Amino acid sequence: MYDHDPRHFNGRLVTLSTQSSNLSLNTGSFPGPDIQHKILLSAYVGMSLAGSTTVIRLALRVRKLWWDDVLALLALISLIITAVAGKTYYGITDASTIPQHSRVALYYIFAVTFDTTVWASRLSILLTIIRLGSFQRQLYTAAVCFTLACLILVAQVFWVCEPQDQLNHWKVDPVPQCVLGRSVAITQVTTDAFADVILVVFPLILLRYLQSAQAQAQKIRLGVSFIVGGLTTIVSIVHAVYLLQGTQISILVSNVELSVSVTISNFTVLVAAAHQLWNRYHPAQETTKVSTMAFGSAPQIEQNSQGSSDLEMEDALSNQDSGR
Repeated sequence: MYDHDPRHFNGRLVTLSTQSSNLSLNTGSFPGPDIQHKILLSAYVGMSLAGSTTVIRLALRVRKLWWDDVLALLALISLIITAVAGKTYYGITDASTIPQHSRVALYYIFAVTFDTTVWASRLSILLTIIRLGSFQRQLYTAAVCFTLACLILVAQVFWVCEPQDQLNHWKVDPVPQCVLGRSVAITQVTTDAFADVILVVFPLILLRYLQSAQAQAQKIRLGVSFIVGGLTTIVSIVHAVYLLQGTQISILVSNVELSVSVTISNFTVLVAAAHQLWNRYHPAQETTKVSTMAFGSAPQIEQNSQGSSDLEMEDALSNQDSGR
């Protein structure tokens, strides 16, 4: 399938020339003006949302930054690099004066930063879930697997494209583009499925074992984490559908996937801040504070009839979280 038709893999257009035995890029298959306009529009809107949500997140977390916040920032930086490299790469024409080795480098940057953006966002979501509850060992193991999946996908671009240059010399094409085949597609689909299951299932498990009816802040954040995991799954499925169809709109969909991935990775922190702001201006007459998240047994509860603020609800998420 991937070796005989034009395919967009990770938003990267590949074609197989039927006029010769060599694989080559058909520049005529590049997105037309209408698709290019939609791609640019989605990029401007998506990067504005991704950038603004990330900046607000970091401002809210500036006094207690953790690795999930760092990864959210790295995902945004990777998204910006992807956008700059992609615009320059797809802007190459016969009249371009960009050196050939720079064109090859642009392709590799564009190809690699797609994966780093998506997986940095997923890791940020996962580490946010780690801050919210137990199952630390399992979740840290999943984080290691996420990191390995990203490294494998990045490395696969090189171990597929470098040997291929010896056969079809794709690096000398005016717009360099190697053909990413079935092995890359299988790795992409497999790792996406694994990540989606982790990001959807674990918040549900944590919600199940969070027994206290008064642990509203924790439940809201875990609920948002579940919704975020579901959104990443939907975006991945939509991208996969258009990818397999081999239409030019796959580039547009992959562009949307990047922006959505970065944006929704900030949702849990933003919703928690909104919940705190609501409680500040709409205080309850009586509050029940949870000193730790209990799993399999009733949580430890401290009663406070005055609703004092000596322990913020966000910092009462877990023993691990309060130490950070």
